Amino acid sequence: MSTSIPSHETLQLATTGRREQPYRLIHKALRALLAEALQQVGACDVRDDVERVAMVGTVERALSVCCDHLAHENRFFHEPLRQRAPRAVLAFENDHVEHLQA
Repeated sequence: MSTSIPSHETLQLATTGRREQPYRLIHKALRALLAEALQQVGACDVRDDVERVAMVGTVERALSVCCDHLAHENRFFHEPLRQRAPRAVLAFENDHVEHLQA
């Protein structure tokens, strides 16, 4: 059995070529949502009933969106990936377990 060593051009293409980043945009949106919620929490005057109720609503909506996203990502992305390449999901599977427990 012979093992071939990839050429410099092949290695360069493999390391600098376009990479699929399926998480990029949705996770960017989630970070923006969480940053907005954090800003509202930090600016909230908890003695003001209207502000406090609005802040709690914002946090609850952000948590709901995150839970929905997690369920969607597990069902439509991770599970099909696990069926095709079981080891491929190991790197981030524990993260989702921790998220669900939190």
